[in-house]
Amino acid sequence: MEHADRIAQEISFFKDMDLNALPAIYSYWSNKYLTELLNEAYGSFDLFGVFARELGESVRTTGNPTIVSIGSGDAEVECAIAARMLDLGYTDFCFECLELSTFLIDRARERVAGTRLEAHLRFVEIDLTQWAPAAPFGACFANHSLHHIVALEHVFDQIRAHLAPNGSFLTSDMIGRNGHMRWPETLAIIQAIWQVIPDAWKHNRPLKRFEREFGNWDCSNFGFEGVRAQDILPLLVERFHFHKLVAWGGIIDPFVDRAFGHNLDPDIEFDRRFIDQLWKSNRNLVKLGVVKPTQMIAVMKNEPGSLVSFDDLDPASCVRVADALAAKLAPESPQCEPLYAGTSIADDIPATESSPPPMACAPAAPDSRPDRPSPSMAHIAEPGTTRLATAKAFSWRSDFWAKRGESSPTGRPTAMAGRCG
Repeated sequence: MEHADRIAQEISFFKDMDLNALPAIYSYWSNKYLTELLNEAYGSFDLFGVFARELGESVRTTGNPTIVSIGSGDAEVECAIAARMLDLGYTDFCFECLELSTFLIDRARERVAGTRLEAHLRFVEIDLTQWAPAAPFGACFANHSLHHIVALEHVFDQIRAHLAPNGSFLTSDMIGRNGHMRWPETLAIIQAIWQVIPDAWKHNRPLKRFEREFGNWDCSNFGFEGVRAQDILPLLVERFHFHKLVAWGGIIDPFVDRAFGHNLDPDIEFDRRFIDQLWKSNRNLVKLGVVKPTQMIAVMKNEPGSLVSFDDLDPASCVRVADALAAKLAPESPQCEPLYAGTSIADDIPATESSPPPMACAPAAPDSRPDRPSPSMAHIAEPGTTRLATAKAFSWRSDFWAKRGESSPTGRPTAMAGRCG
């Protein structure tokens, strides 16, 4: 696909979207667990407070008031940070918001017009492949924008070259597989769980359809969504010194995201307990190196320094490389390809029966290599397969679902029938 075509798709897709709308179950999980991660690495439970202090201290230390924001969208997050910075006593700063979409810049300007924030944000419409800063800046911020960028090397090199001495580069972003696909070892676990969760949890809300099997969609086929997500972390490790790091995600992602997370209700104890158990399993598998994290919040500098990280994770260890432990988890699975690659590697997972609409993620093409047989759907339920073994390891049993009103592990729950029609 041509770069200009991707730009048009990207602008159209996000034109009228609420960029920060997430399911209630995500708020339950993040407020209970993500804040714990933040506090261990950053000394605060408050995400915007963390952003405000890190950026405020960076411009104060460097004496340079400019904070470059990469892919700022409608600047809702930047406005929240700016307001918090003012409340904390940081007054000499200005966000230079770099954004591709005219529509989102217009929304941002409307947001700050006539407020105390207006003097602290300015907006630049730009294709980041052409970005060439005219002067140094005191800090750099990227909030869930890096995974939309093709020219990562160019952008990171510009940041490294123009970030003032002792300035901070702060990012919160996706670092999983390209197109937000699941790596084979993670996919095997999710598909095992998918076989035993209630059918009512398998409704894809944005696409308004039921997905009996969990599809490994490649979102990068439309616009720039996750176009080089898996390259973000290794490129950053090559260019910067990490000072703070919180990394998480993998197995829990589809159960708290926009597609399926709306099916879980934080007001239902069973749903909360499911997320609690799933998070504990996900966290332990990341610590073991079996599953690689898919999201991170990090502070980087050009200068070396000591690293503070949640669960003592090292940035390089979070990059997906050859992993013997992952191979042991799924030795007989034809999906397991424990190798890091610079571009997406399509799995041999059968797609769901219906195809997504043009503005949704598209299924990955099957791998054509003759040495990798394509599994049938029957393979998923065969005794002794990775998925069944993993499901048993997680103890998702019929009696567990029965506590929520289930007649069987995959039957439609009576308690949920009225919520997911």
